[in-house]
Amino acid sequence: MLTPDAVNLDARSLKLAPRCERPVPEDDRLPRVCIIGAGGSGLALAKTLYQAGVPFDCFEKSDRVGGLWVFKNKSGMSGAYRSLHANTSRNRTSFSDFHFPANWPKFPHHSQVQQYLEAYVDWFGFRHKIQFEREVKRAQQQTNGAW
Repeated sequence: MLTPDAVNLDARSLKLAPRCERPVPEDDRLPRVCIIGAGGSGLALAKTLYQAGVPFDCFEKSDRVGGLWVFKNKSGMSGAYRSLHANTSRNRTSFSDFHFPANWPKFPHHSQVQQYLEAYVDWFGFRHKIQFEREVKRAQQQTNGAW
């Protein structure tokens, strides 16, 4: 598994969030949240909710995390092409508490971004909260206000 410490010689100075070693309990008093998609934005939200104990479900149409970064994504929704690289630097693209490896290219290849997102999920321990190959076709508010 890709880990910050394994690839960043100065990882201690990066003030990385600690790795999640055990599941975070949900606070059942809070309303349940639905996240649609396990790309970069969905994963950032899922990690934040998970660490706060907010109950949520994350539905991903594909069979893996990464969203648009997955070349030949099973969902058929990715525009990634074989030679795609990020057009923002790894320092600007990375999450503040989980940096890209320092020895990776300044503008990572799509396969590296996808690997990074996989590692992010595993580092923070919330992969079990993502339901893969689950498409959301519609969301409708109920009479009680819930969705």
